[in-house]
Amino acid sequence: MKNKKKEKTVLNLVAKYAHEFNRASIYIDRTKFNRKEKHKNKSFNDVKYV
Repeated sequence: MKNKKKEKTVLNLVAKYAHEFNRASIYIDRTKFNRKEKHKNKSFNDVKYV
């Protein structure tokens, strides 16, 4: 039994790295109007049309 060949084990790379890619995602609720921080103080009445 000393001459038994060592076989390479095949790694399942999909299962090995699945926990890094299969995660829950958080999405922005785009049904509500949100003004960016840069323009919080502006209103639509301040806009001048040319």
